[in-house]
Amino acid sequence: MLILYKGIKFSTITEACQKIEKLMLARTKMSGLNAYRENSLYSIMELSLNFVNVIRFIEGLGADGGGGDTAKAATKEPISLEELAKIERQIGNFDLSPFMLNQPIVDIQAEEGNRREYFEVYIAVKSLEDRLSPEFDLTANRWLFNYFTSSLDHAVLKSLNHGVDFIRGHKIGLNLNLSTIMSSVFVKFDERLTMELRGNIVLEINKADLVENIETYKEVVEFANNRGYSICIDGITPMWVEHMDLECMACDYAKMFWSNDLLDMGEAALENFSAKIRSQENCRFILGRCSTVTGLLFAQKHGIHLVQGRMVDTILRKGVRITDALKMANIMEADE
Repeated sequence: MLILYKGIKFSTITEACQKIEKLMLARTKMSGLNAYRENSLYSIMELSLNFVNVIRFIEGLGADGGGGDTAKAATKEPISLEELAKIERQIGNFDLSPFMLNQPIVDIQAEEGNRREYFEVYIAVKSLEDRLSPEFDLTANRWLFNYFTSSLDHAVLKSLNHGVDFIRGHKIGLNLNLSTIMSSVFVKFDERLTMELRGNIVLEINKADLVENIETYKEVVEFANNRGYSICIDGITPMWVEHMDLECMACDYAKMFWSNDLLDMGEAALENFSAKIRSQENCRFILGRCSTVTGLLFAQKHGIHLVQGRMVDTILRKGVRITDALKMANIMEADE
């Protein structure tokens, strides 16, 4: 249940929520996390500051009826602030290189071969969790995890500072918080790069971070333009494609994630979705998490030219061209 209110004292709302929670849990107990991955029956938010969380909840309703992650069972205890502080102290002198992975983003239009647009560099969080905090779930408490990602960003940049030559000849994407990009840590990293190397780096910014820190995003756009970096808005949804002016946001890439829910969009909605994508002149779309051929076919059909995911990795490992794989998939689909 989502209740919007105005002009009521915060203490009054808190008291009402506590009474309702006590009443509803009188004969039972919480069996899982709520829509915001919290161990609570309710959440009270200032809408102007947490609009993105409400949007996330609404988007999740269509998928599982309870918002995002309610269907996931908690397997480990959520990380505490004290435990997180211990991990942060370790991260400062910890070698992250074994946990830094990369995954290619491939252009499905390239006829001459499998052309990698860029490689997304990311941290295998669950592997890092098993190494540093096996008894706790780093991602269970979203607020603490968001805080932790800033420390993780700094550690990644520190690791990259030991050698930037690998960027030469390869375009890479770095998942970074807006606050990290505007920090002294990133400035130090930036100073080690030539203009050519900066042109090989895509700054991947999560859409939630953008919405919550729009003024900082504007500063990052100006900084990126001046220094030669590209920008990718990560984790957009069909709603963003339809209603957001990505050209105005000055991003070079926009990434959404494949799920079967995209196939459930009505015919009119899909036509509008395709038209919006094809109308973008400066922003290129990426369909990530393509674990099946169906995702690749969806991208091809609706004008998304860049793809990423396990199926893409599998095709590349087999030495097959993405274009050939799609031609075969289209033939098989037509026969069915």
